[in-house]
Amino acid sequence: MESLLRKAEALRKAEGEDLETMRVWFFAHDGFIDKAEYLMKEKGVLWSVRENLDGLLESVGLSCLPDVNAINMKNK
Repeated sequence: MESLLRKAEALRKAEGEDLETMRVWFFAHDGFIDKAEYLMKEKGVLWSVRENLDGLLESVGLSCLPDVNAINMKNK
């Protein structure tokens, strides 16, 4: 998480004053650990998990994300 936050800050600096708005938003299929959620809250980062994105996809009539855990278990 700290590495991703550093990359976001590097992008913000690289864009300079021309950057009007930048939202950092992370997605994790199976969620985030507590420490990562704490850091994101502290830094004002938005985040979503599969349930959130599936709800958004359903609301606009699109298919939900596949269950990667089920796919991984099937391929073992």
